[in-house]
Amino acid sequence: MNALDNAIANRDLSLLVSSHQEKRCDDKSKQAEAILARLFDLLSATYGDLFTKKYSWEDRDAWGYALQGVSPDQIKFGIEQLRDEHPKYPPKPNEFYSLCIGRHLKERSGTWEHQRIIAADREYQALPAPTRTNEQQRESLGKLRAEVGL
Repeated sequence: MNALDNAIANRDLSLLVSSHQEKRCDDKSKQAEAILARLFDLLSATYGDLFTKKYSWEDRDAWGYALQGVSPDQIKFGIEQLRDEHPKYPPKPNEFYSLCIGRHLKERSGTWEHQRIIAADREYQALPAPTRTNEQQRESLGKLRAEVGL
C-alpha cells in the first residue's frame, strides 16, 4: 500500500489534496516559487540583516501561505507600499499580505483597486469648454440643415 492509498484508507485528505494539486499546479508552483524568490531578494536587499536574520528561505512556506490567492499585481502593489508603511523594519508575512490587498488603506479611502482608479482620475484631463455660444451653434446647425435639405 503506497502513501496515497494509505491516506485514502485513513481519510487523510491533506495528502490526497496536496498530491492532486502537485499534478495540476506544477506550473503555478514554479511561478509562485519564482515570485517568492524575487520577493525574498528584494526584502533582503531593502532591509539587510533585519530581514535575513528573521527569515530564511525555509520560511518561504509561511510567506507562501500568507500570500495565497494574492495576484502578482497585488504583490507589486504591496512592494510599492513598503517604503511608506514599513520604512525601517521588514513586515511579517501577514503584514505584507495586508499591504498587498490594501487593507491598510481601507480606513483611509478603499482597496488597492480603488487607489488605482483614484490615480487614473488624477491623470485624466477634461476636454476644454466649448468656445462657441449657443447662438453660434444654432446658426451653424441651421446652415448644415439647409445644405442637407432638411
